[in-house]
Amino acid sequence: MEAQLIERLALQAAAPAITILCPLDLRRPGNAEDRLRFERLRRDAEAAAFRYGGAATTATLRHLDEAVAMLDLAHPVPAVAVLAAPDTAMVIPLGSSCLPLARVGHQFAIGELLAALHHEVRARGVLLARSGTRCLEVWSGHVRSEEHTSELQ
Repeated sequence: MEAQLIERLALQAAAPAITILCPLDLRRPGNAEDRLRFERLRRDAEAAAFRYGGAATTATLRHLDEAVAMLDLAHPVPAVAVLAAPDTAMVIPLGSSCLPLARVGHQFAIGELLAALHHEVRARGVLLARSGTRCLEVWSGHVRSEEHTSELQ
């Protein structure tokens, strides 16, 4: 995850700000338990958000629904973070499992999000060939590749 995004989320102060962290079962894509666990966390967050009242809560819950619509439980990652605020709807795939969390406050639960991101599995590799080299970086199911075409001697 980009440091700029984390910094932007940490500086964002808007009540209510909903953070949901939900572990998923990679062995059984689309299973009912993942759906029920996430729905329970969502209901807890929604109930806590109603304490704030007003138009901001309505906007936050609308953004929460938008973020939930972005979830793909049929092709899960180890865990997912869902963030919603009056002007934000975001789903962040996490590369390692985490403890379930539903938190509502004046800011997102950045500490818990960073803890989950800190446990991501990352790997780097270098492929060497006569025609050039390629550096691969893999994390959270994403692959970034950089090709260097300088001749090896």
